[in-house]
Amino acid sequence: MLHEVLSAYLISECSLSTDEFSYDTLPSSPDSIIAIHEFTGNSGLQQIEEVVRSFQIKIRDANVHIARSNAMKIFKALHTENMMVQLTDNLNCKVITNESPSKLDTDIEGRTIYSFNLYILAKLEEE
Repeated sequence: MLHEVLSAYLISECSLSTDEFSYDTLPSSPDSIIAIHEFTGNSGLQQIEEVVRSFQIKIRDANVHIARSNAMKIFKALHTENMMVQLTDNLNCKVITNESPSKLDTDIEGRTIYSFNLYILAKLEEE
């Protein structure tokens, strides 16, 4: 569910050239897509009431300039001076970006893929 919250935040904040999102996969179509992959993070420290969620954001487009522009828009929306990002009215998270977006690959169809990794520290969800 954090995937969906993150994508909704990015759509509202970034004026992206695409509103196509994928979760944990990078499908062969459409050409312009943003994939949010969650990977194994760590549980955080016992003393704090936060969990660490680890994500890789992949941005693909047939136009290299659009792919890079979308990647930078997303990065700037998540990379704040104090690391705090208000994803929803009720969800204020610490977002740690590991690096700025870089070109990951050009796929067999000639589409450019940019990516970067980030961690989101969020309060434990109530059961």
